[in-house]
Amino acid sequence: GFAKNGKEAVTLRHVLTHRGGFPESPPKLTWDKWQDWDAVVQAMEDIKPEYPAGAVFAYHPRNFGWVLAEVVRRVDGRPFRDFLQEEVTGPLGMHDTFVGLPPSLEDRVSKEHAMEDCDRPSQVSMYNRPEVHQAVQPAGGGIATARDLARFYAMMERGGTLDGIRVLAPETVAEVTQLQVEGLDLTNERHSRRSLGLSLGDPRMGSSGTDDIRTFGHGGAGTSVGWADPDSGLAMAYITNGFRDDSTNYPRLAAMSQAVRDACR
Repeated sequence: GFAKNGKEAVTLRHVLTHRGGFPESPPKLTWDKWQDWDAVVQAMEDIKPEYPAGAVFAYHPRNFGWVLAEVVRRVDGRPFRDFLQEEVTGPLGMHDTFVGLPPSLEDRVSKEHAMEDCDRPSQVSMYNRPEVHQAVQPAGGGIATARDLARFYAMMERGGTLDGIRVLAPETVAEVTQLQVEGLDLTNERHSRRSLGLSLGDPRMGSSGTDDIRTFGHGGAGTSVGWADPDSGLAMAYITNGFRDDSTNYPRLAAMSQAVRDACR
């Protein structure tokens, strides 16, 4: 089971807020093993935390997704890929969104490119592999269009409903988007605010001119961002295949988000 090797006190809230204490993926869990879900689960059960549960705020780039997806499978019975499609993406008409891409759709995937200041070229190469596209890697392996991602955030902005389809209860959306932790994220080395799985008031989401704590969303490493602002009624997604260093990617995404905000005032 999961509750061993120092993880006995880890809760779902800890994992959702990146305070589980195990931000680094096990070295043995290389990309070529990601399609073996049993191996992934075993690695998460065996992992030893670097910090006590709840003690440190440090983004878990991959581990938090694997742990939460297995919780979904054990509670619901369906694999995460099926649950996501049947409960979220299918009802919302997000037909170009996948966590675990069908091999038949590989030729539709845009190749990622390392821009001139890319600080992680090996990661770009890895994420261009079909085997990685096909793996269920919920925290960083989603493939989608900007339209689909914007529909998801539009649903969240509207309290869990879009085009007459209810995906989440309003109470759930309210809880998911409330501030849970604020401070220095030791992984990203940035001051961050997090709700249950989402970023709040992230600079990549632009600014309304006041405290943007109610703006929620998430970025994608070196490339993309999606967000919603309940106060303005906006939902926005921007996806690019040009991977940049954070020093230029953050301003790029912030400028794109701000342009949308300014155009809709």
